[in-house]
Amino acid sequence: MSILSTREAAMRALIEGSTLVDIPYHLVPRFRTWLADAWQKRNNRGRMLLPALADPVSAVLSIASLLLLSAFGTVVSLANPYLVAATVMGFLYGICSVLGMPALGAVTQDVVHPRLKGISWGMTMFCMYMLGGAWSPFLVGGLSDYLEGGASGLLTALIIAAAAGLLGGLCFWLSSRHYPADRAKVAHFQIEAEK
Repeated sequence: MSILSTREAAMRALIEGSTLVDIPYHLVPRFRTWLADAWQKRNNRGRMLLPALADPVSAVLSIASLLLLSAFGTVVSLANPYLVAATVMGFLYGICSVLGMPALGAVTQDVVHPRLKGISWGMTMFCMYMLGGAWSPFLVGGLSDYLEGGASGLLTALIIAAAAGLLGGLCFWLSSRHYPADRAKVAHFQIEAEK
């Protein structure tokens, strides 16, 4: 059995045994990895430009979805075109919000000495959770209470939190200017097997 036919059989099995929600769950990671690699082949800043584009797009989709739901989403029905649009935008937000993650994982490994790759990855995860994931629910809750409380305050707080994606995109774009030089500094090191 050839590799191509093995892949085709695996894809058929994936699609046949999946629901509509499962298919993007399995296909998006493959797509985002391929997209990051393809962009890197065409542009030496490609791995950093992918999250620089994906973060602001996901922020805009999230804000638009939240605004549509708040303005027109009171009637829960597929006949409500605004609810359908907000749901589609929310789905696309979910894809765009994780689109740059493989590229960022590769970047953390591209710019460090081979002996520091594990530490680099560990510090990336630590900083990601300590600078964002750990306290962001408290920030959104505090902003919600400070603004107005209730659904209106929560909506405003979520929009402010989503707008941080615009700042994230700017930071990724700025760092993309230094990525090729940083990568070149460690390109001559070789990974050696343990003895």
